[in-house]
Amino acid sequence: MKKHRSALVAETLRSIWHTRTRFLSILIIVALGCGFFAGLKASCPDMLLTADQYFADTRLMDLHLMSTFGFNEDDLEAVKGVEGIEGFQPGYSVDAFLQSGESMDTIVKVYSLPENTDENNTDYLNRPLVLEGRLPEKSGECVVEQNFDTVGEVQVGDTIRLISEGDDDLSDSLKKTEFTIVGIVRSPMYLGTNRGYSNLGDGEIDAFLMIREEDFAYEVYTDVYLTLTETQGFSAFEDAYSDAVERKTDDFEQVAAERGEARYQEIYEEAQGEINDAKAELSDGEKERDEKLAEAQQEIDDAEAELAQGRADYEQALAEFTQQTRDAENELVEGERQLA
Repeated sequence: MKKHRSALVAETLRSIWHTRTRFLSILIIVALGCGFFAGLKASCPDMLLTADQYFADTRLMDLHLMSTFGFNEDDLEAVKGVEGIEGFQPGYSVDAFLQSGESMDTIVKVYSLPENTDENNTDYLNRPLVLEGRLPEKSGECVVEQNFDTVGEVQVGDTIRLISEGDDDLSDSLKKTEFTIVGIVRSPMYLGTNRGYSNLGDGEIDAFLMIREEDFAYEVYTDVYLTLTETQGFSAFEDAYSDAVERKTDDFEQVAAERGEARYQEIYEEAQGEINDAKAELSDGEKERDEKLAEAQQEIDDAEAELAQGRADYEQALAEFTQQTRDAENELVEGERQLA
């Protein structure tokens, strides 16, 4: 048995030696394949870990709440009342055309930056990564994204103008429309090339822009960003993370249903109140109009009566004058006759 094994090994080594070129080629191919396989197996976890670290460093939201009615103070308190909220950031957003120089066909999503952008503020979510310049420090300053659609159009120090479509203006959304670019940023909210969709232009957003909260003119917030305590410690790519977010989504949908009805009723009552005020104002105007018309009619009637009385007095005086003239003429004729 031992001699047979030695013979097999010797024959194997002899075969390898006679085909050593082919053997080395196969060995190298196998080694390269193993290297690529090991690299692929290692790169995926590394990429996921890198992404999770990026999300953690920039405090990327777990949930983004939006409302067609907007979020007033009561809505914000209702959202805060849901257990399990770790970070809470309300904000504003609006779509607009970016006019820089002669170009005005770039559609941007304009976001608000919170007043407190301190790194220790746990409610400061979706933190932009500054690539050049700095974040806005006062009204009228902005930071923009520089991508394939905006490259060459926006530079630090440029002045841009935000405009709406057609005859619409942005006065209901923004207090000012001209901004100075003070920084180029990247946002964790956008990992790919898609920037979302809009009702403006061709319907596709090209880039994003961020300004200070104070430059918005909205009376209510348009967005609320949240991080959850249940997701802490989970990778964003784990099923446990998705399950935790889905459970909380159900809770917030219930709050949305309750507050949506309440907000509708509030808006309806406010609109009805404005209608009632307008009706009351109209009624007061009609009453004032009727009173003024009555006063004017009375003045006309008094003037007509005074005119009629004046005409009667004139006719009476004319008759008396005529009679006096006749009497005088008769006296004159009588006097002439007596003299003759």
